[in-house]
Amino acid sequence: MPVQELDADQWTIGLYAFHDLGTLDCSKKYDEVAWTVIEGHSHVMLMPGKVPGYPALTNFPYTLNNMGRPATPITLWLPERPSDAMLSAAASIAVRAGQTNRVPLRWDVVMGDSLPGKSKGQVVIMMGLRDDARRFNEVKKFLYITPSGDGYTTKQKIGAVPGSWKEPAILQASETDWKKQGVLYSVIGASDAAFSRLARALPLPETLSKLGAQVAVFTREGNVFAFTTVDPEVRRKLIEQEQNRYTIPMKFVIAGIILVVVLLAINLIALLRRRPAPTPALPTSTETSH
Repeated sequence: MPVQELDADQWTIGLYAFHDLGTLDCSKKYDEVAWTVIEGHSHVMLMPGKVPGYPALTNFPYTLNNMGRPATPITLWLPERPSDAMLSAAASIAVRAGQTNRVPLRWDVVMGDSLPGKSKGQVVIMMGLRDDARRFNEVKKFLYITPSGDGYTTKQKIGAVPGSWKEPAILQASETDWKKQGVLYSVIGASDAAFSRLARALPLPETLSKLGAQVAVFTREGNVFAFTTVDPEVRRKLIEQEQNRYTIPMKFVIAGIILVVVLLAINLIALLRRRPAPTPALPTSTETSH
């Protein structure tokens, strides 16, 4: 895989297979005469490297693990009394989950101020109003933007100015320590109107192209702003280390091969020089009798 692709959030891999029917024989099955046969399900296995991955809103809500299996179940955490607007947004998220993952999904809906331990699964989608600070405090350590009073508190690694947003709906993708490769999708709405706008925006194709980072803000004016929490310099160094993990050893291997070839050439030349010159043959006389 090209090293520059390590910085991509996702890959689209195209597999192409070509085959030819060597001999047309109607008495045989197709897979008996075809040169190339793809049977059943084909799998592409990618070995994990040293560059860490980060949860992102790409294909939100993405629920498949690194083995291509969906989280079982997906936890949807709602407040005790969700509004109709919030439920409409939750329905839009469920629809997007089906469109994005394209596999049957099982849901665990939890309503209340706290999330039971058994529901802290691999994928958790949390929804709540900005005023519901008590619920969001439970997951504060995972969030990049947290409700606080009438505003928001942001971590230093995200360059956002929440005070300029008008009644936003904020989506975040965060890593949790509840499960291995656990992801928390949080949806914070400033009001029911924010959830209504979110419900209308999520099914739109153009919305998907804007959800490539860890944080997305849907404003009252209909704009969508994305913010990444990954330091590009740290990312660059990690990719460089991953590249050197292969290139530096290969340089030693190539240097070793060249050294062996040079030594063999020197030995061959030395052997040829030491080889004694052939003794010239003595002339022979022939007599002819009459």
